[in-house]
Amino acid sequence: MSYLQQLEVQFVAVEEPLQVGDYERCRSVSKKCGVPIILDESVIRAEQFPLFAEDPGRWIINIRVSKMGGIMRVLAVAARAKACGIPIVVGAQVGETSILTRAALAVADQYWGIVMAQEGAFGTHLLEYDLCDPPVMFGQGGCLNSLSFSTCPGLGLAYVQ
Repeated sequence: MSYLQQLEVQFVAVEEPLQVGDYERCRSVSKKCGVPIILDESVIRAEQFPLFAEDPGRWIINIRVSKMGGIMRVLAVAARAKACGIPIVVGAQVGETSILTRAALAVADQYWGIVMAQEGAFGTHLLEYDLCDPPVMFGQGGCLNSLSFSTCPGLGLAYVQ
């Protein structure tokens, strides 16, 4: 904890600084640093909310379609976060394809009011090739032009042979 306090940086949040599932000690770090903790691997399903939801201002949940096992599970976690007043980060694994990027965009769109940040859309910035053409990825300045794929058949996802 002291190493965080010695840094001359004003944090917005700290991502899971302790062992997965150590909500009590993460709560303590949040109190001492005065910023929320981003729960990543510590939240993979909606049933875990009773372990931390009593103090929603202490948390931000990093949700990822791949980590949570599909879009239905992610939507359940996002709905529970919204009901509890906990913001979310719509995350991505390094090297995810456009298919997962597109699924994450649907989640971010549905829960835009609680989204603090969104990661992903790296496409061929990190992959040699993507499964979709054109790949759903950010361009210059880190911006994702959703108009370029939202009007395409398949919402921008087309099979590449």
